[in-house]
Amino acid sequence: MFPSATPNNGCQNDGEAYTVCLFPTGSAWESVPGISHLFEHMMIEELKKRPGSDVNGLSTEDYVILFCGGITPGKILTGLQNMSVSARSLEARKKSLVEEITREREAAADGFSRFVWRGTAFDQYERNPLGEVEDILAITPEVMEEFK
Repeated sequence: MFPSATPNNGCQNDGEAYTVCLFPTGSAWESVPGISHLFEHMMIEELKKRPGSDVNGLSTEDYVILFCGGITPGKILTGLQNMSVSARSLEARKKSLVEEITREREAAADGFSRFVWRGTAFDQYERNPLGEVEDILAITPEVMEEFK
C-alpha cells in the first residue's frame, strides 16, 4: 500500500490523497478462475462500511488494485482480516459479478472489447480478469475463506 495522488478511478472524494493497494493476485495466476475479481468486490464492500471511506478497484491479469480514500492503511488491513465470507454475503457479490460479466459480454458482442489479454502470446493471460459465470457461481465460502 502506498499513498497516491487522486487517481481517475471513479471515486468521489476529488482532491484527497488515496491509498493504492496492490494485491499480487490476478486471473493469470489464480487457481480458482474468477476468485481475484470476487475478492476485489468483497473487499470494496467491506471497506465501504467505514464512515467517510471512498473505495473503488479493478482486477487485472496480475493484480487486484484498490483505490482507498478516507481510510487509513491500518483500517484497510483490518478490513481484509474482518471481511465476511458468509454464504449470504458471497451470494450477493457473486450475483453482482455475474451481472457485470454479462454486461461485458454484451458489449463485446457489439464489436467492442476493452480486454487486452485476448490474442497475447502467453496462455496464462488468456483468462478473462472478470472471471466466467460458471466459475464464479462455483466458488464456495470455504474456498473464498482459504483464498483470503
